[in-house]
Amino acid sequence: FEGDEEKCPKFEPPGRLKVVYLPVGLIGPHPGNPRKSVGDVAELAASIKAEGIQQPLTVVAHIGGKDGRYTCVIGHRRLAAAKAAGLETIPAFVRVMDRREQLRTMMTENTQRRDLPPLGQADGFQQIMLELPEQTVAAVARETGFSETTVRRRLKLHELPREAVEEAERRNVSLGDYEKLNEIRDPERKAEALEVLGTADFTATLSRIKGEERRERELERLTEVLERKGATRLEPQNVTERADL
Repeated sequence: FEGDEEKCPKFEPPGRLKVVYLPVGLIGPHPGNPRKSVGDVAELAASIKAEGIQQPLTVVAHIGGKDGRYTCVIGHRRLAAAKAAGLETIPAFVRVMDRREQLRTMMTENTQRRDLPPLGQADGFQQIMLELPEQTVAAVARETGFSETTVRRRLKLHELPREAVEEAERRNVSLGDYEKLNEIRDPERKAEALEVLGTADFTATLSRIKGEERRERELERLTEVLERKGATRLEPQNVTERADL
């Protein structure tokens, strides 16, 4: 529509949005979308080719300063499928939204779908936090409408090795699976368990590590009791004869 104002969609006040048809080639994915991959859209593309787009996208204009282009906020899979189906135009709502509202909208929409991977949720909350003057869990909860517990549980994933979490995501682990790692105290052992999270070896590995840590805690407790009783600690190199024991 560049150079032809009559064809450019007019912005409408909130509550009076109208559907406009935009060239598919002028719409790009949002760089801040917490869903990094739209997955396989072949089936959706076939449906769109046969039935068309049933639900308009939500887009914003001019991200990156490119006049006449649009950025998708809601509907990334539909956009990818429409391109795969060979559509020339696609229905959309053109909205005026600041960056914080864009991130909040994408985070809410993706989480409500219930298939956004936990790491994607964590990344989305982290992006929103960086946009806020008060960069706290409480501020993110107020901004997004999610509970502080929900925000905190997801952000905790950033304490784990990123590459190992990304590998675990490919095994389709749930947030509940990740939370089992919180039963492990030692960071190195936690990383060891993360390597097999989502595999048949995880339950046995978790049980072994918890047993090791439980025995170590018991040993620490008994050592404290003995030292209070006046016992002397003998280092292994100082034990020369069995009688010393």
